[in-house]
Amino acid sequence: LPLVSTVFVVNSDMVGTYEDEGKLFALDARPATPGRSALDAVRPAFADLDVDPDETGDLSDQVSFCEMGIPGLFFHTPDNHCYHQTCDVPDRIDYPHLARIAALVGAVTQELANGEHGLVDAREAGCVPPTEDPGE
Repeated sequence: LPLVSTVFVVNSDMVGTYEDEGKLFALDARPATPGRSALDAVRPAFADLDVDPDETGDLSDQVSFCEMGIPGLFFHTPDNHCYHQTCDVPDRIDYPHLARIAALVGAVTQELANGEHGLVDAREAGCVPPTEDPGE
């Protein structure tokens, strides 16, 4: 898919450790953005997950897209014990929550694709890189 045709990116990175903090971060889901709108539309069906949409994500793949003007969302769960260490093994994955997170990310993606969230307008407006977040 050519980048010129890309209007939004959804990134899930390190979402297997929900139990560490009991929280899923939906980074870059700023208020009045398509990502926040789509997330808010599906959140009632995922009330069992504590989703925090109020942080920015500056350390993952969506940042490269943002630098090219493509807005997005970054889903992440903290890994306070084994991030980038040899103890980061499959036995540590929280599979039940991972399945729910995957379902939520899928629902958000479907909502973005099929809903009325202003993706084209948001793409035309560009993206504010996290290091330039106007809310900070």
